[in-house]
Amino acid sequence: MYDVGKTWNELEMTKATLRAKHQITLPKAVVRQLRLREGDELIFAVEADRAVLRPVRSTYRGALKDEFKSGRDIASFLRSERDSWQE
Repeated sequence: MYDVGKTWNELEMTKATLRAKHQITLPKAVVRQLRLREGDELIFAVEADRAVLRPVRSTYRGALKDEFKSGRDIASFLRSERDSWQE
């Protein structure tokens, strides 16, 4: 997610060109930052005059993937969360 303290023009952006059949190739930097792989589904939303792209995270673990970029252990976090539900 971008830094809300910055204006749209200050954000680091890359460019892609719309091709035949409305196709684009995602820039490598975008693919890396969003940790995308071949076959991943993407959601597009239109907000005012811009399009927003988000990967679909089909599982709870997948949804948390972005939250744990720091290297925190997802499996142990989920175990402790599940344990807290039984208390």
